[in-house]
Amino acid sequence: MSKLLLQSLVIGCAFLSCTFTNAQSVDKELDGLFDGSVEPFTTADALPSWSALLGRIIDQKNELDQCITDESRCEGRLKSVHHLLSRGQELNREQRVRLVNRYINRFSRYRDDRRRDVPVGETTVRIGQEWSTLIEFLRRGGDCEDYATAKYQLLRLFGIPSNELRVVVIYDRAEREHHAIVGVANVDGKTVLLDTDNQTYRRRPSMYQFVYALNEDYVWDFGVEKTRLKGSVRRALRDSRSTSD
Repeated sequence: MSKLLLQSLVIGCAFLSCTFTNAQSVDKELDGLFDGSVEPFTTADALPSWSALLGRIIDQKNELDQCITDESRCEGRLKSVHHLLSRGQELNREQRVRLVNRYINRFSRYRDDRRRDVPVGETTVRIGQEWSTLIEFLRRGGDCEDYATAKYQLLRLFGIPSNELRVVVIYDRAEREHHAIVGVANVDGKTVLLDTDNQTYRRRPSMYQFVYALNEDYVWDFGVEKTRLKGSVRRALRDSRSTSD
């Protein structure tokens, strides 16, 4: 993968200026998110900030596993995770998805990431985005991509496989801002989107343009050319496709 692509992906993540909106109107099915019509354009480890998140999830696994097994070993808000997972064992997938969405959305400690310098190849990029693990989110809050990654990790703890989950970066044409949500497949036979308004959308809200999606394995491009990301991001994605052809 080219340095330009790596740098552009990091910069693209920095444009997540998140909104908590009530997206009511819908227009299109969620085609392409899980049906295989959109091929991955790179692996998840090519995105430094996302790869670092996955590494911290592994590092924190022991602490989380101990809490899930024994409530007395839970610290702070992790106790509520223990209760959530215990309660959810008797629920079906749709009920678990709704439970996770409401649970994470109730946290009001919204905060923007501080800007920092991140090494990318032989240079550095100043960004304001860092993904949070579930434990980190419960301790300090976060912005929309942190809400999304916390939901993603909880759904994984409920046994939903990674190939049926996506963190989706969208461009909200109404707010003219980028935002992060979660896509879940096979929820009562449908794909749903989990947003910060407690809704589980079965269609893509009309003001939302998918930009890219990712899970533990891959990154997918859903139309970055049509959004207002910087030209360098669009060019890098286009170059990566032409190189792989």
